[in-house]
Amino acid sequence: MYRIAEVGYQRSEVGIFLGFLTSDFRLLTSVFWHTVCALILYNIKMRTLAGALIILISIFSISTGEFTIHSHKELVATVPEVRRLAEEADRQLSLIFQEGLGNNIEVYITRDREFQRFAGPLYVAFAMPSQNRIVINYSRMRSYETLQSTIKHELCHLYLHQASRGRAPRWLDEGFCQWASSGISELISFQGKERLLRAARSKTLIPLESLTRFPSQSSLIVLAYQESRDFVEYLIKKKGPEGVVRLLSLLRDGEPLEEAIRVVYGETLKGLEQEWQKTLFSPLLYVRFISEHLYEILFITGALLTVAGVCILRRRRRLIFQDEEEDDPGRYY
Repeated sequence: MYRIAEVGYQRSEVGIFLGFLTSDFRLLTSVFWHTVCALILYNIKMRTLAGALIILISIFSISTGEFTIHSHKELVATVPEVRRLAEEADRQLSLIFQEGLGNNIEVYITRDREFQRFAGPLYVAFAMPSQNRIVINYSRMRSYETLQSTIKHELCHLYLHQASRGRAPRWLDEGFCQWASSGISELISFQGKERLLRAARSKTLIPLESLTRFPSQSSLIVLAYQESRDFVEYLIKKKGPEGVVRLLSLLRDGEPLEEAIRVVYGETLKGLEQEWQKTLFSPLLYVRFISEHLYEILFITGALLTVAGVCILRRRRRLIFQDEEEDDPGRYY
């Protein structure tokens, strides 16, 4: 049954929740006849309908205003909260971009085991701008703030795609969406600032011209996200978010990236990149890094001092024992 639904998913694009039935045996009885129908549809080459039929069995959907929220039946209780946060994020982003999305937005709320079949273990959400769709792994939303920022981040991808007609490079897309969502990205674990500073010191930063697509290695993905965020924040300090929105508008109108950057910022991309890299060696940046990780630094320092103290104490005891042996030559063992 899973393989049949998989074929349907590949053809229909509506099956983000494929796999719900592979481990949810409680639903098997209630979907028996739906499965029979799916088998028939599959055998007569109607594979899209076969996949969609199986998928829809486990999905709850509700449409309100500009949003259609789809969730697994076990996550139905989360729908009102997700809807409210999505509407709030939509209002905020429309002010930044000075336009609304216009089309109905689909939000899928998934569980961890289904989500990882499509996005892998590194991510907690992703966007499909061409379908006006975002997908969220609700199992990894550890707090209200994480859910709020994640929804805003993914919606920002839809806005940015519309504002540039899909012509924005990946570094600009991810960097601006991280800025809009207060630094949140799709990554499940994000220790990017440390990775960025190490790369700057070792001169192993990824050139922006290579970040039209992101690398596949997990360590480089973290660096790519952080470089994108830091560079876009640098651009925003120069011209504000309005400058980035204007850049996106020029890209939408067909201007090449290099020319659009020159129009908005008066410099080449390479020149801006070199200026930004110099800021990574600012002493203030290291002071900020230390202040943000003060507790971790104090904990590690305390642990090292404790280990050092134990080693010194043992060494002193050994020396005392050796001195006692030298003072008592008549002792035998």
